[in-house]
Formats: sequence, C-alpha cells, structure tokens
Amino acid sequence: MASSGLGPLEALKTATLGGARFLGADRDLGSLEVGKLADLLVLASDPLTNIRSTMDLEYVVQNGIVYEADTLDEVWPDTRAFGPYYWTDESAQRMDDRPVDAWRGPGG
Repeated sequence: MASSGLGPLEALKTATLGGARFLGADRDLGSLEVGKLADLLVLASDPLTNIRSTMDLEYVVQNGIVYEADTLDEVWPDTRAFGPYYWTDESAQRMDDRPVDAWRGPGG
C-alpha cells in the first residue's frame, strides 16, 4: 500500500485502524488509546522513513510481558528463555545422508 501512493503513514493507518474498523473491532483495537487492548511490536528502525522497517522487530509486548522478537525469550518483567520451539520437527532439520523420502510419519 505504501508504494501505491498512500505513503508509509497512511499504509500503517490502513493496516492497523483500517483493519480494526473492517473487523468491527475499532473500539478495542487498531490505535493506542486509553481503554483499548494494546499488544505491541517495538521496531528497531523507523517505518516512516522506510516502510520495510515494519519487518525490523526488536521486541514483542503481549499482556504486559516484553519478549525479544528474534527468540521469544522473555526480557521483562522476568528474564527467561523461551525454550524448545514446539512447532518445529527437529528430526527434519538433521543433516545426514537419509533419502528425502525416509520420513515415516510421527515417531518414524
């Protein structure tokens, strides 16, 4: 949207408040206001300078807990590692000489 003539600020408004309005949730979401829900993404660089900076995440704040964006390690109010990523299959990431069709399903 930013490249279609809207510019970075209008593209951000469209993606946040516009999306919330489309879903009928703009009373609770889409902008920072007293009384609204506010999970946040903290960016490492300015998206108004370059809209692609929206992918340059530093932290994620959810329910008042701050997480490091790259690792999901908690950094505030406590410091603790995220732990194993339950959505990855570690056996699929092994580097060995098994044929590509060697997977036999869960536990195989």
